[in-house]
Order: sequence, then C-alpha cells, then structure tokens
Amino acid sequence: MSDGGYGPDLTANPALLAREWDEYQRYLQRVRTARNQDEPGIVGPDMPTEPDQRALRRLGTEAGSDLFEVRPDLIRDISAEVLGPDGRMQILPAAYWAGTTIAERALFGHTHGIYSFPTVELVDHLRAVIGPHKAIEIGAGNGVLAEALGIIATDSRQQEKEPWRSAILAARQPPVSYGPNVIEMTGNRAVRYYKPDIVIACWVTHKYNRFRHAAGGNDGGVTEEDILTQATYIFVGNEKVHQHKSIWNQQHSIQYPPYVYSRSQSGAREFIATWPGRRR
Repeated sequence: MSDGGYGPDLTANPALLAREWDEYQRYLQRVRTARNQDEPGIVGPDMPTEPDQRALRRLGTEAGSDLFEVRPDLIRDISAEVLGPDGRMQILPAAYWAGTTIAERALFGHTHGIYSFPTVELVDHLRAVIGPHKAIEIGAGNGVLAEALGIIATDSRQQEKEPWRSAILAARQPPVSYGPNVIEMTGNRAVRYYKPDIVIACWVTHKYNRFRHAAGGNDGGVTEEDILTQATYIFVGNEKVHQHKSIWNQQHSIQYPPYVYSRSQSGAREFIATWPGRRR
C-alpha cells in the first residue's frame, strides 16, 4: 500500500478528517439492511451517494473499492498464525489463505495496516519473471515481499509522519507499519533514481487527477503513466478496488492466479497485471 490520502488534502486537520469518518459511519448506518449474508461479520452497503463518495475519498477509500464495515466481535483473529515472532507478516503458502474467510482476511489486514498478502507461490512467480533483470518494489509498506524477492523496497512512508499519522488514527485506521528494509522515497522518484528494468507494486494508489475526479486517487500517489516510460510495471491488485486506474487503456496483460490474496471484502478477483513499458 502506499502513498497516501484521496482527493483534497484534509490530513493537516485531524478534526476535520474525524468528521469525515463520522459521515462514513452515518453512511454505513443508512445501509445496514444490505448485509452480506455469505460472510458473517461484514456489513455490505449499496453504492454510496455522491456526498458519501466525497467523504470516502477524503478518508482514503478508493472510488469503487470495498465499502464495508468489519465486525471484530464476529470474526476469528488470524494474527497469531500470520505474524512471526518479530511481529512482521510471514509469507505463507496460498493453501493457508485458502482456508481463511474473506472476513478473517479483512480483519487481519485492517488491524495491521496490511493490504496485499504475499504468498510463497506469488514470490516464486515474481522471481521467475524478474530473472536476471534489475527490479524494485514501490509502495512496499511492510517490505516483506521485496525482502523475499531480494530487491530494493521503497515507499513514501507517509503514514508514519505527522500530520498523516494523527489523521489516520483519528479516522480509526491503523497506519502501515513500515519494514526496516523500506527506503523512504516516492514511487516515481525511486524509479528514476534506481533505474530498474522491472517495477513491482502491490495495491499502490494512482495519483489523483481533478479531471478524473470519479476515479479517486491520491494527491501524493504514483503517476503510473510515467513509470511505463521507464520500465516494465507489474501490479498486484484487486479487480474492484483498482478498476479506475487510467493505465488500463494502455497495452497490458493480466492474470488471475489462485495464489493472490488481499484484504479485499468485495469478492472480486485478485490479479497480476503487467504493462511492458520500456525496459532500459
């Protein structure tokens, strides 16, 4: 996950962001009748109104993404199974995640500020794709994927800084716990600095564009079009959460392997998309 908030920047005012959170809670209250009966512990709303969408974008919820409330009192906590002795996420076989529910994955991801759950099989796949080429990860978050791949991990590390951290906590969203291997650098700067052949990104948010307001985004997000002029871009994401990326109209390939998992609550497919870009 990474580079941080959506739409107009409200993070300098935690009180205002907290009021946006209250609007979100009122929104959830209005749609509690639309429950997802297949997943006890998750309240699933209908499509939000435009005022609701504005509040959600400001809180850091991507347009068209998962708009659900997780009920911890109804869901098994899998943290002890997934986190290692050092408190960092372990890379587990896909078979482990296949034995968990959507709600359990959502609760774990929310509790620990983790969005994408690397698996042994995903690591093996990316290693094979990278081969002898130089690769980096942007928006690396906890850094465990880059560490497993033996590549450089970068992230803006925005959520550990004020006023971002206070704003996120005021919105009752646990911030990302950045790994010790994660170098502080924005995605676009990292690509130009390290000059990789391949750029890996999981659940990275695109840069907000006021001319594509409905697509959401992040004022400090990644200008993915620029990355495509520098390197091959491999993006791991969710079909619903990441449906509005502007680079979908550029040449790419996409796979839906059974070994990709995330905190998404929508039930939409997880994917690995590759834009050939321009290798150096």
